[in-house]
Amino acid sequence: MRTLILQRHAKSDYPPGVADHDRPLSARGHRDAHAAGEWLAARNFIPAQALVSTAVRTRQTWDLLQPHLPQTLVTWDSRIYEATAATLRRVLGDISDDVTSAILVGHNPGLEVLAASLARGGSPAALTALSQKYPTSAIAVVQSEKNWAQFDDAELVEFVVPRG
Repeated sequence: MRTLILQRHAKSDYPPGVADHDRPLSARGHRDAHAAGEWLAARNFIPAQALVSTAVRTRQTWDLLQPHLPQTLVTWDSRIYEATAATLRRVLGDISDDVTSAILVGHNPGLEVLAASLARGGSPAALTALSQKYPTSAIAVVQSEKNWAQFDDAELVEFVVPRG
């Protein structure tokens, strides 16, 4: 069984003159990312590997998640920024099959489309929440028996939006 955590970055700020890639987290984003890390640790969703977009807001989100996931190895991946669901699937396909749990910290709309395409069953409440909106700091936890290159037909175990 493989577990994939799809974490949308926390709420970002919009400083004037700052390029999209370089936008930082807002004060609320800092609180929410910390709450997301607490939620993951409390439920023992401790991934072995993290794949994180190179955008400032995703890097900052990871920096606030990481203290709660101290044994998780991180890879910064520029392909995740502005990625489609198809590109995100290719990123997942690069994970070693020795890894049984991973977290992808990324952006919408690609992350939302990926989560919806992977979740073929699972918790009815989580499936309903996922179908309505994938806000900042949202976490989808999906599990599948397939390897990373063929990760599909997953069960949506959790869908939450931690707030700090």
